[in-house]
Amino acid sequence: MKDEGRDDLGDQTRVLVERDGERRIGTPDEVRISTLDRGFLYGDAVFETFRCYDGEPAFLGRHVERLNDALDAARIDTRFDEPEVAERIEAVTDGFVGDAYVRFTVTRGERDGLLAPTEGTPTVAVHGKPLERRRYPPATVETANEPRPVGVPARHKTTCYLPNVVARGQASPEADEALMLADGAVASGTVSNVFVVEGRGVNTPEKRVRQGVTREVVLELAREKGYETRTGAVSLEDADAVFLTNTTWGVLAVEKVDGDKYDTKNPVVEELADGYLRRALGSADADPQSF
Repeated sequence: MKDEGRDDLGDQTRVLVERDGERRIGTPDEVRISTLDRGFLYGDAVFETFRCYDGEPAFLGRHVERLNDALDAARIDTRFDEPEVAERIEAVTDGFVGDAYVRFTVTRGERDGLLAPTEGTPTVAVHGKPLERRRYPPATVETANEPRPVGVPARHKTTCYLPNVVARGQASPEADEALMLADGAVASGTVSNVFVVEGRGVNTPEKRVRQGVTREVVLELAREKGYETRTGAVSLEDADAVFLTNTTWGVLAVEKVDGDKYDTKNPVVEELADGYLRRALGSADADPQSF
């Protein structure tokens, strides 16, 4: 994938920040949060990512459910419904043409000098930026030594991302993604879930992974299309093909893992990639002709 496969439109990012009933919207330089915010001080925050197709978020209900599950796990005392999330997404993507990436972050709020979680007013920060593409070139992947975390950071998207950052830093600049391990076995990428294809089998790790929305949809699609699916330990050595999933990439074929090559034109991967994109477009009521 490398640089030519990236959506480098960060200069068009729009940010919304809400706290104590006050809302500010602007560029990242114009809209900031306090340095006393617990999300900054302790990584005491959760987030969810959305992809909009033709202006509408895909799988909105599933993503909102995951956001609320993460808030519950982190014991942050606020919840959101679909209209509330959709309104904030629209606020940061209004005026964009085509697709967009949105990150919806909720912190416990401001509190200095006390690690124990206390009741307070959460901070909501929503980032949106345009996306130029819906399909990405095959990825080059390397395995990192940094293990997947355990507990809440393993199961939910929190801003405690240091293990992922360290793992990504262990990979070479040429790599598009780094694989993290759990007890020596492949668990996930730093920003993605991992699948292997063996014949008509579609397998993905289960231990210490986030059960992401894209992962969930792909497993459903694979079962509907008659493939054998399994969640558990996987072996890259026996794989005919490898692919990654996340909200932005959808289904992304892997070209190499630690120098070993895999089939990027594998028909199972191509069918699941097409099926996922069609389902995402349908969930966002986007024009199917734009497929």
